[in-house]
Amino acid sequence: MTGIKLQSLQQTQTRQLIIAGGGLAGGLLAWRLAELMPELDFLLIERGATAGGNHTWCFHQHDLSKEALGWISPLVAASWSAYTVDFPGLKRQLNSGYFAIRSDEFAKRLKTRLGKRLLTGQNVQDLSDQHLLLADGTAFKADCVLDARGPDMVNPERVGWQKFVGLELELAEPHGLQAPVLMDACVPQLGDFRFIYLLPWDNKRLLIEDTRYSLTPEMDADAAEALMLDYVQQRGWKMLKISRRETGCLPLPLEHAYAAQPKPLSLGLRSGLFHYVTGYSLPESVRLIERLLAHAHQHNWQAPALKMLMSDYLQDWQARQNYFLLLNRMLFRAAVPEQRWRVLARFYGLSENLIRRFYAGEMALRDQVRLLAGRPPVSVSRALSCLAERSTR
Repeated sequence: MTGIKLQSLQQTQTRQLIIAGGGLAGGLLAWRLAELMPELDFLLIERGATAGGNHTWCFHQHDLSKEALGWISPLVAASWSAYTVDFPGLKRQLNSGYFAIRSDEFAKRLKTRLGKRLLTGQNVQDLSDQHLLLADGTAFKADCVLDARGPDMVNPERVGWQKFVGLELELAEPHGLQAPVLMDACVPQLGDFRFIYLLPWDNKRLLIEDTRYSLTPEMDADAAEALMLDYVQQRGWKMLKISRRETGCLPLPLEHAYAAQPKPLSLGLRSGLFHYVTGYSLPESVRLIERLLAHAHQHNWQAPALKMLMSDYLQDWQARQNYFLLLNRMLFRAAVPEQRWRVLARFYGLSENLIRRFYAGEMALRDQVRLLAGRPPVSVSRALSCLAERSTR
């Protein structure tokens, strides 16, 4: 984009910083800015009626530093000291903290903290590094414009898909869950890697999700809902009502499927910043936010300097994803769809510290070797093909 044709300067509003997109990444940055830099003249612009959309965001205790966990804690809706996984032949509890943020509560807290610095119901028509134009004709000029409007286009031939349908349920009696169930893969696989995910908000209220790792993005929401209600019945739970529905579909790269050049001045999923295997995005957003804030304390929010910083950051980050791209190729291309669960079952049999480092995206070389050591739970010839395949940018 060569630039935006603005109206006269008299009709153009000016700000120091504008964040386009009030989802997780943009909202977290605005939340932290209002706390650390209350004098900063910035705007968070969201197209929806409220910030945050309709989502549940989770992360593990060891994904974040203690400082980051401290400033994000007011946004946490629930936390647990452990979680469980359930596969055929393996049921395990992992004693690591797990946290959840609900988008409705996120939106309320963000609105209270930001006040007039949050604009909702506003569609962005165009933007560049220092200009933004709304669909209603309102134009802005800023020292910097950050794009946090969600996933950009990807090459569908270079990705697998993590897709889900979720239901928030109210039950007649306590469900008995003491901790989240991150994966219950003891369910029919239905041609994909399929598992049930459970978050117990309290003793009678929980979120249940039917999640698939698939080569196609389509998912029959009605069929998935029926399967979940059957699952609830099999667990002996009596449902009173469905209080909320949630759906999602995230492209998981098998190669470098996002832009050949990472998008500087973009945040979160817009720049492909998430764990390539698990799909968790909050830790990566928090790390970049802390890097941006450290830079701004020294150099303010000038777009050219930020662009250099973020371009270097994103290119370095992408280079460190090659191992996770390999794991995705093993999962999607080497494993028979009905047997993909075996890859994850083998992973959850490893040491708890390795599992923590994997979720945090901080695996040492010895961890990488350990994860691939031994006979793979997939076709050997296909596994060798994935190992030999070169990731392309």
